[in-house]
Amino acid sequence: MAIDNFIPEIWAAQVFQDFDRASIVGGLCNRDYEGEIANGGDTVRITAIGPVTVTSYTKNSTAFLAVQTLTDAQTTLVIDQQKYFNFQIDDIDKAQQKPKVMTEAMRKAAVAMAQTVDTYLAGLYSFAGAGSSATLTVATTDYGVLTIFGRANQLLSENDCPTDGRFALISPYVQAQMVKQNIYITMGQNQPLFTNGYLGRYMGFDIYVSNNLACGTTHAAAGSVHECMFGTKDAVTLAFQINKVEAYRNPYQFGDAVKGLLLYGAKVIQPKALCTIEVRSS
Repeated sequence: MAIDNFIPEIWAAQVFQDFDRASIVGGLCNRDYEGEIANGGDTVRITAIGPVTVTSYTKNSTAFLAVQTLTDAQTTLVIDQQKYFNFQIDDIDKAQQKPKVMTEAMRKAAVAMAQTVDTYLAGLYSFAGAGSSATLTVATTDYGVLTIFGRANQLLSENDCPTDGRFALISPYVQAQMVKQNIYITMGQNQPLFTNGYLGRYMGFDIYVSNNLACGTTHAAAGSVHECMFGTKDAVTLAFQINKVEAYRNPYQFGDAVKGLLLYGAKVIQPKALCTIEVRSS
């Protein structure tokens, strides 16, 4: 790779695109407040309007219409996460490899960053507005899977969470049980099958599978415990930016190197639009 031909803006855009393709949990967040992120520690301020009061009216009787003064509340999203990658390709290896080795290395850097962000986002399960503990047992009937999805539906509906756009983020074990228990899933509209962890639709949820779910700690279990997440994109907001991508010649070795800086922050801003179901594998 000729270092003089390296264009940071083009590489940064490529990393950004690969990041989006590789991210699963990140794709289930909203980016409404992303704004302009320039440095770590930047703050995005989010303002929410309080509820509107509905009052009874009687024709020819109500003499005074009380005017409500709206209230608001502000929360902050801090860009407090900073991660970087820094790799080099030795001149000897470069001469022996295919010309596209740098492009592949950049793609893998994007995938690694996506995994890091997804793991961080999955850790926000504890801020969900509804939670439950469920045990999924291996059975010949579908009651185990039905219990989990039915309970999640109930919890979200009791919190007045809209039914439109609901997702289910499940572990590979739950996916396996859906197959074993002959759970029929349908293809969602405008959703490519098996892309970014997407499986299909079941009980009103768009289902995604991820290996980055947080491990639960609320009870002891012989098998793995995972915090499966259910909700809508209104629940979590994510802001991130590939802040810098720089190519340089390694002064201590013979090789071309690339380093990149990722800034991001995330927060549960609508807890009632998110619930968790703790599932153990045995």
